[in-house]
Amino acid sequence: MEYARLQVNGTTNPLDADSDDDLLLDGEGVEFGTDGWMTNPRSADSDSDGVSDGNEIIGSTLCGSPTDPTRADTDDDGYLDNIDRYMGDAVLRITLMEYKTLDTINGQDNVPVFFVINYQDEEQEFATKRISATKNVLYVLNWIYDVDIPETATYVNVEFEAVAENAGWLGDDAQLDIDQDDSNKYNAYWTISSTPFIGTGTDSGGSYDAYLKMKMERAVAEKARVIVINGTGDEGDYGLDTVSTGIYRYSADDQVYLVVLNVSGTSAHFQSGMNTIILPRAIALQCQLNDTL
Repeated sequence: MEYARLQVNGTTNPLDADSDDDLLLDGEGVEFGTDGWMTNPRSADSDSDGVSDGNEIIGSTLCGSPTDPTRADTDDDGYLDNIDRYMGDAVLRITLMEYKTLDTINGQDNVPVFFVINYQDEEQEFATKRISATKNVLYVLNWIYDVDIPETATYVNVEFEAVAENAGWLGDDAQLDIDQDDSNKYNAYWTISSTPFIGTGTDSGGSYDAYLKMKMERAVAEKARVIVINGTGDEGDYGLDTVSTGIYRYSADDQVYLVVLNVSGTSAHFQSGMNTIILPRAIALQCQLNDTL
């Protein structure tokens, strides 16, 4: 439930159907009307967020969608509606598009390769999944990763690295060369715009050369589908205990694993897009997080 109190000081102009010129009739301001909102008929901007009540209701806002004319920060993300580009979390969507290993790596023509993505502005770094890559074979990946960015960000600075797993002389990982500088890493600086950034990192003439093509674009984070893995019982072991019909009480270990999956297509268990699995620690330990899970 959300509660709101509206205090109107003064009177409206009986000769003007829209006293505050906010594109809403005065009558709409003091009772629910066709627009579904109760706003201040004496103020064009009831919540003082810099966006007029009329624009918030019809969706003529910076984020391009309707916002709440009675709340300055509709989605409670810390940014007022007049500067909020998205209702929800703004993300940098990174797509690893293509990859090719150009050299034999320590006598091996086929090596497992993963990539490291470093969003340097926010000090976020993570490694991707692996691909078994054969020399001079072009792989179309289209792997998508969403990285949180500040909603007021105007640019991003992202570093990409390709790594051959366990392919070094001593069995350690070997950094591949996808750029012509001494770091062997590809650095992408992008001033955020509606036009996606597409870059290709490669080098030739050295050793451990490789080719990587990537895309960066601004996107809206999808709402995750939430799946709770649980058991039921009367002993308070783990999972959910039945309280009444359709009502459960969570009685499991208070530690859980969150597994986030980006699923390409709908299946029997998942929906297309982001899926979040909440897995009680007790169940995870019992099943050992194996393939059956």
